[in-house]
Amino acid sequence: MRFVAKNANSAAKYLLRHIERLKGTALDSWRQAHHRIFDIGVRAGGPGRAYEEVQLSAGTLKRIAAVRAQIKVTVYPAEAKSGPAARGRRQTASNPGTRGRTPRARAR
Repeated sequence: MRFVAKNANSAAKYLLRHIERLKGTALDSWRQAHHRIFDIGVRAGGPGRAYEEVQLSAGTLKRIAAVRAQIKVTVYPAEAKSGPAARGRRQTASNPGTRGRTPRARAR
């Protein structure tokens, strides 16, 4: 079953549940990681209201700090509306195309 977060806070809490349950070598790997980052990506630009779904509660922030992780917000450029460049653009892990969708948090 694949988890789809409704917002940044629920995505972070989902990852935290897994991180906080780590044991043995998995926990050792987490603790020895050079980077422990919750990267929240959003797509910039476009018409409409401001995008305000990148909110983390105080409790979630405390839990992120407790697992010695950092928070990073990545703002991706707006996509072109038309033309060859827009038609040829693919979504990738580094360019998730989150405009109008839920931001994705990932630990790395």
